[in-house]
Amino acid sequence: MKSDTIRSEVLAKAVDSLRVLPGVDAIYLSGSLAERVEDQYSDIDLRVVVADDQYEAVRELREALPKTWGPFLFHQTVDENLTVSYYDSLTKADVFYYRASSIAPSPWFNLGTRIMFERSEALRAAIIQSEGLEFISSPNEVISHIQKCIAGLAESAKRARRGEAIY
Repeated sequence: MKSDTIRSEVLAKAVDSLRVLPGVDAIYLSGSLAERVEDQYSDIDLRVVVADDQYEAVRELREALPKTWGPFLFHQTVDENLTVSYYDSLTKADVFYYRASSIAPSPWFNLGTRIMFERSEALRAAIIQSEGLEFISSPNEVISHIQKCIAGLAESAKRARRGEAIY
């Protein structure tokens, strides 16, 4: 099965299974799928907004639900609110879970956000309020990011010299 077909199947099943859960207020895409510039290697960047009082109950399903969305291979819980799942053809789904109270205007919403489901208008309101917001980094933040990039390159170079294929 082609990766774009698997991706479409996984996305549709994910939205269908998440939208019926008590407390799920909104589901949205970000990244290349949201911007409609995806290619065969694009992953699914899905965000799930959950009412604060239902957040833990929904989050507890983050490892079980992805197994029902398509030809599941494996997953990794990266953080308390992020699960990364892999499917055939190396289709990847990054699913982030957010408390409804944490949704606020942000410049991130200006980088491509596509609402897949919304029970209330809170997400849409935050997106509208985000229009015109820009990322502002302090000189120290820029220096920190550059240092992290250089450190990553140095680590990659050491591993390559050791003959390690995986970093």
